[in-house]
Amino acid sequence: MNMVSLLSHDLDTDPRDDRELDALLAAGERVRAASFKFPHLRRRYRVGRATLRCALGARTGRPPSSLALETGPQGKPALRNGPVFNASHAAGRLLLAIAPEGRLGVDIELLHRVDDLEAISRQNFAEDEREAVLATPLAERDRAFLEIWTRKEALIKAIGGGLSIPLQSFSVSLVTRPGSLLHRLDLPGETPAQWCLRAVADVPGAPEAAAALAFDVPDWQIEWLPPSAAFSQA
Repeated sequence: MNMVSLLSHDLDTDPRDDRELDALLAAGERVRAASFKFPHLRRRYRVGRATLRCALGARTGRPPSSLALETGPQGKPALRNGPVFNASHAAGRLLLAIAPEGRLGVDIELLHRVDDLEAISRQNFAEDEREAVLATPLAERDRAFLEIWTRKEALIKAIGGGLSIPLQSFSVSLVTRPGSLLHRLDLPGETPAQWCLRAVADVPGAPEAAAALAFDVPDWQIEWLPPSAAFSQA
């Protein structure tokens, strides 16, 4: 069975200092880190990129700083000669997904109040998704919204179309069930059968977060990488 490796990492409690982190980054990443106005955002960027490079380095057997990370036409990052990966950030929480090949997308949101929930749902959700959210008891509605949101974001990130993909062109299920949570996809060259979309429950360090993963492989399992994977060096 196909395996997707997930790593959850706290960007705000990482023990490495800036010099250690910069030694793991490419020159362009160090320049970008310095461009952030606020120190905590500079820090999170450094830790996130270093963690990504360490996890990929451990998978490939190559030094983290030597990995050639590229940006595709739609802005999706990739590693030359694989494996495939995708990352999502929610405040100081990083969720990273890695697989041998294929199209992969992951998204995480920490539970929070969603202002203008009805208006945002009307603008961004398909009708059945919006109805499912608004049918949820008021106390649970923010979570329902975020569950739908992360599932849609994971699929968009996996396809790689970004803002060019109309959010109403596909529909996902709010109710978690076996198999894929994608039940409609109206995009040229894409069908629901190509994709397996699942919720990711009990994220280490953020068990109450809403998270989802989309993969263009019909059947797969998740394996959680140990915390040490954030620091591995080939």
